[in-house]
Amino acid sequence: REDGRKKTVVFVTHDLSEAILLADRIVFMMPTRIHSIIGVDIPRPRIREDVYENAEYKRLSAHLKHLFYDEIPSYINENEVASL
Repeated sequence: REDGRKKTVVFVTHDLSEAILLADRIVFMMPTRIHSIIGVDIPRPRIREDVYENAEYKRLSAHLKHLFYDEIPSYINENEVASL
């Protein structure tokens, strides 16, 4: 912006690759709270084909998939659903 202020944009997605490509921080939400906030330390500009080969992308993608498919669903099933 011309006035020097930064803008904040919030995207909501279930697409983990899209989140890594677009975000500086990824926030994992649960029914009643934030589970975790994860920084994305991949240089910009992020070109999809180049990023997919980046070692940090691969590490982050594996970590996010573990959270999304394993850790968070089991936590929600055990702890959060009963309190809703």
